[in-house]
Amino acid sequence: MNTPDFSDLQEFMDEWGYADAHQRLNKRSNAELSSVKRFYDAVVPRLEEIIEFLNRFPVDEIPEEYQRLAYMALAACEVDDPVNVWNSSELTYNSNAKDWRVKKSFYDYVCE
Repeated sequence: MNTPDFSDLQEFMDEWGYADAHQRLNKRSNAELSSVKRFYDAVVPRLEEIIEFLNRFPVDEIPEEYQRLAYMALAACEVDDPVNVWNSSELTYNSNAKDWRVKKSFYDYVCE
């Protein structure tokens, strides 16, 4: 099984490959749109290749060395609307994502 070379995307894996959805949201919300577009333009043309490669593994058994690749691919999908629809890294008529807090469960009233 040949492993494709994704080394050209390493900077984006380091910058956008967060396992936590809240971290990815904060990254996008705090980034300049030009930075988001640069990321999007670099990764999206390779998404099919990345997904085809990652599909070799069950989703909960992706080897550790490819997890940042998987999270980066997910982040690329998550920035599609900001790049192609909103033309902004953040919605201006929505609550500020920077103020959101992560809850431990649905029933938590107090956020950390």
